Formats: sequence, C-alpha cells, structure tokens
Amino acid sequence: MTDDPQNTPTDDPFEPLFAGVERRPQPSDAARERAFDAITEEWEALQTRRRKNRWRGPMALAATVLVGILGLTLLRQPATSTLMLELAQGHIRVDGADHRAVHDPISVALGKDTRVKALGPGRWVAPNGADVRVSTGTEFMWRGEGTVALRYGQVYVATDGGASFTVETPQGRVTDIGTRFLVATRGGGLEAAAREGQIELATPVETQRTKPVRTGYAALLVTDGEGRIVQRTEPASHQRWNWIHTAPKGYTTRNPVAMLREIANDLGKAVHFDKGVEAALGAEELDGNYRGMAPWAAL
Repeated sequence: MTDDPQNTPTDDPFEPLFAGVERRPQPSDAARERAFDAITEEWEALQTRRRKNRWRGPMALAATVLVGILGLTLLRQPATSTLMLELAQGHIRVDGADHRAVHDPISVALGKDTRVKALGPGRWVAPNGADVRVSTGTEFMWRGEGTVALRYGQVYVATDGGASFTVETPQGRVTDIGTRFLVATRGGGLEAAAREGQIELATPVETQRTKPVRTGYAALLVTDGEGRIVQRTEPASHQRWNWIHTAPKGYTTRNPVAMLREIANDLGKAVHFDKGVEAALGAEELDGNYRGMAPWAAL
C-alpha cells in the first residue's frame, strides 16, 4: 500500500501555508556587514549618551561648588585701591600724561603703584589733611592716604599734629609724630629733618627717634648708606628747607599777628611782639589774597 503524499504528516505545520511561495533570498555578506556596522554604531552612540547623562548631575553639582568657591575667593581679594588726590599746585607726569594745577587745584586718581614724577615744584593736599610738597624731579608713589613711597628726590610734609604720615624710601621708613618734616634721598643715603615734634627713622639696621625740636632748630637723622643712623641738630633756617617755598601753601589767616607768626615759622625763624603791639594788632584784619603766596611775598 502506497502512502499518499498529500496525507503524509510533516514536522512544519506552517508549510501548507507557504505552499507555492518561493523562499526569500538570503542577503549578501556585504549587506550583512553594513547592517551589523550600523547596529554597532547606534549601540555605541546610545551608550555614550547614557554615560554623559549619568555624569551630568555630578558635574553640574561640581561646577556649582567651583563657582561658589571662586566667588568667595574673589570677595576675599582686596580691591584695587585708587586714591582721589588734590594737586593744589604743580606740574606732574603720570603714565606719560601731564597734569597741571596752576590757578586752581585739580583732582587726580592714582593707584597705589602708580609712579608720579614732579616736573616742577608741587603741592598736594593729602586725604588726611596733610600738606605734602615735592621738589622738581621727585619720583614717588602714593601708597595710601597717609603714605608716600619716595623713589628719588625730596618731599616735605606738614601734619600740624593731625593724622600720622609716613614716607617710605629704599633706605628706610620715616614716620612723623605730630610734626613738620622733610625727607631727601641723596645717593645711597637718606636725610630726614624735623622742624616740629619728632620723627622716627627705621632702617634694616636700627631705629631712632629724634629728640624734641628746640625753637629755631631742626633735628636731623642721616643714614650712612649702610643703614646706620646719625643724629644731628641744625638751624631751622638751613638752606635744605628753601625749596619748599617754591610750592607754598599760602596763607588764609586774616590777623596780622597770626600771619607774621606763620611766615616766621615757615622761614625757620621766631617772631616776638611787644605786648602793646601784639594787643593793638590783635584787633586788626588784613586785606588782600595771600593764598598761594610764598612767605617772603606774603611778608
């Protein structure tokens, strides 16, 4: 008995469904490689995105912390100080630019490391009220309201017992103790003279303070170029003071007695009045404008 092929059982139950349908051709090896490469590229891109997303939160937090630290650091940094100073009289050069105060004072903004050169005798009014004068050719820097760094030349300071003032030099540091004083650099040495009150000079070797100044005299501290200090006394009318009158502060007082005493004081002299004369002049007032005048001109 022969079996009927149509009734022969098969292991593939779906084979009858595809009877007469041709099998789909298999893709070439090249096509398979391209498909595999595309799938691999997409998979790697997906993994990269996942890694970036995984670190995005911690990185954002780290960036926030870093910005905060930088902000605190910047807040703790001292601000660059700029001083507004009054140039009452003189001609100066700052960073290649010239400034002149002839008839009226001008305001000059200076940083603490800005070098100033005096092209003529000059007079400043420091923020703390001190009268500061410099000779022609002097080079210096304003370090603060009451501090000048003298690189070369001469500077005169009158505090009249007010706020303290300091002059820094390569040879030493001069600090006033309620006085009028002058500091000059000469070669490798330093000369500091006081007309009133006392001054203190500190060098890398030693520190000395002048004795109280006697009327008509000036105390002098001189360095020998190696930091050692020698103390002397000289007349208050010594020629070292003459240049300060080329940049005078002038006189604003209206009373003859007070005026004459101020002029004599500036010249390093003392003036004495008979009691009757002083009493008679004490009630008088002067006419005219003495502001900006040198002592001899005012006299």
